[in-house]
Amino acid sequence: MREELVSGLSHDFGVHPYAKWRGAFWRLLSLVDLGIEPGHGAALEAAEQTLEWVASPRRLAAIHKRRIDGRVRRCASQDGRALQTCLHVGLRGDPRLDVLAESLVDTQWPDGGWNCDARPHVTHSSFNETWGRSSVSPRTARMMPSPAAPSSSFNIESSIPIALESPRTRC
Repeated sequence: MREELVSGLSHDFGVHPYAKWRGAFWRLLSLVDLGIEPGHGAALEAAEQTLEWVASPRRLAAIHKRRIDGRVRRCASQDGRALQTCLHVGLRGDPRLDVLAESLVDTQWPDGGWNCDARPHVTHSSFNETWGRSSVSPRTARMMPSPAAPSSSFNIESSIPIALESPRTRC
């Protein structure tokens, strides 16, 4: 069954990387979740397409302009998962990973996370946008390609309270 899933996810459908479930981003996440080995050909191709999209200067410039009340609104879970999976499949050393990681650090909210909610009254980070990024940060930070990467800038400890205080995690 696993091999059939990996085979199906290895097919490039020629759609935008974020196109729901057939795009390279989603296929890459699924392949990594299924435990493919670093260097897997189809995963490397999906990672390349994903990284071309998430680290595009045009996309990142648009994200950095989404500032409301001093906070950039972004879907950081996309970028964090892209970092994690691209590193897993073997793209360590690609300068676009540094660009993406620095962009995440530059847009981190004062409470340690991120939020894509564009409503001005939202003043705290989102559990969903932060937890996906912070849950991979220690591993990602150790794998970052250069000393300029945000391994010393990203404050995982500041994002843990967001997860613990989120209404979704309260019992």
